[in-house]
Amino acid sequence: MVTVWTISPPMRPSEDHLPVLALHSLGLDGDAWAALAGSSATRDFYVYDQKGHGACAENAPTSFEDFVVDAKHALDQINHGQVHLAGHSLGGAVAARLAQEAPDRIASLSLIATPFAGLDAFRQRATAQADGTMAKVTADTLDRWFGDSAAGPEVAFAKAKLNTMTPAGFDACWTALAQFAGYDALPGPFPPALICSFEDDQSTPPANGEKIQQAIATKCPNSRHEVINGAGHMGVLTHAPDVAALLAQHWQTTEAALLEVAP
Repeated sequence: MVTVWTISPPMRPSEDHLPVLALHSLGLDGDAWAALAGSSATRDFYVYDQKGHGACAENAPTSFEDFVVDAKHALDQINHGQVHLAGHSLGGAVAARLAQEAPDRIASLSLIATPFAGLDAFRQRATAQADGTMAKVTADTLDRWFGDSAAGPEVAFAKAKLNTMTPAGFDACWTALAQFAGYDALPGPFPPALICSFEDDQSTPPANGEKIQQAIATKCPNSRHEVINGAGHMGVLTHAPDVAALLAQHWQTTEAALLEVAP
């Protein structure tokens, strides 16, 4: 069973605003949403550590389905009628599946720098156990996430979170993500969806986000794709206010539409 906690916003959440369940990327943990939650002052952010990460570092996934099952448990713990669901990278893939599993409980979906489908390249990243250490995979991952940015608090934060993972857990997470069937395989329908890409993302570039939007367009008439300029894959850390502004607009639009159709 996962442990869900709330990132307290600077201001008291408005009762008119739905809470958020946010799923982190591979390599980070629930704390990765703190900066973004801090820019969303009137909403509760619910987060948890996915298998292989943070407090669950010793509990590695055996399949992609393990991530989805934990997300369902997290949704049950929140015990709210509806939530806004957001996912970054791995978290986006899990969020897309959760939206299919519990459509009545998801008011909106936000897919941030998330892969279109599992790839053999993901399995090829599972090399930490063979090396017996996280050192090389951490260096390679930080380079992919931040490019030439070798310093700064966001890089230090990401490095520290990667180093809480075990080699076995790191490899298991990449192997599990490789099993994600992708957006073409998801039948829909989807709740109103925002697909967010980062201009300089080496892992999931804007073309990937456009591909996701096209794949779900007929299953989700209220979907749109937005690109944040100057950001790499870890834009949720380096460009948190920009991401928060996009999400806030998406959530407000969704809630306004819900009020219009309420009896």
